[in-house]
Amino acid sequence: MVKTVLRNSIVLLAAWALLAFPLLAQTTGFSGTWLGEVSHEGAVSHLEFTFQVRGDILTGSVRNVDEDQGGPIVDGRIKGNQISFRTGHNNAIFITGKLAGDRLNLTIDIQDQGQSVSFTATRKRAK
Repeated sequence: MVKTVLRNSIVLLAAWALLAFPLLAQTTGFSGTWLGEVSHEGAVSHLEFTFQVRGDILTGSVRNVDEDQGGPIVDGRIKGNQISFRTGHNNAIFITGKLAGDRLNLTIDIQDQGQSVSFTATRKRAK
């Protein structure tokens, strides 16, 4: 009887961990620095995203490495494995993304130009 109760408790705990861990990993999985290369109209830009996560809020910054310019993330949100935020002059650049391991599939919508560009960013590895 005691063995059965103990075994059932261990099985339930293991099942809970397997279900909960992916959800926790997705929420905190955005934290850190990400690097992406965007091609648009014949030009290539190298972008660096630095993300901080607090619950379902995403903060941080975006920087164009080539021009050494950037700005803060505004209205950053996390929902499961997806993010959305604004950046740029007058926050006119809207970025959405979906996390897939150490890859982040992003789409940039430049609202005042009516343009959209998709690309993939990868997590910057620690040196």
